[in-house]
Amino acid sequence: AFEGAADAERYPEAEFGPVFQPAKLYYNQGFNRQRTEALHEALLARGLESPYGDWLKRWEESGHKERTLTTHVPAADYFEIRDKAL
Repeated sequence: AFEGAADAERYPEAEFGPVFQPAKLYYNQGFNRQRTEALHEALLARGLESPYGDWLKRWEESGHKERTLTTHVPAADYFEIRDKAL
């Protein structure tokens, strides 16, 4: 949908409204390396076994290029509300 947002043939105006190409796509990258490393280190610091050790090792071996995160949205103030909603 993001790539085709400005394609009037794919998304006819009569059905979807005027075409528009957004400049940026926001989404939650659930397992980026920085977050995975933080979870791994937090578990180890608490004396717990981490399921992420093998992931991180394979990440290094694969030469996987990490996506550049350009936006971080502080959301911790809303976690209690989120948890109550679940």
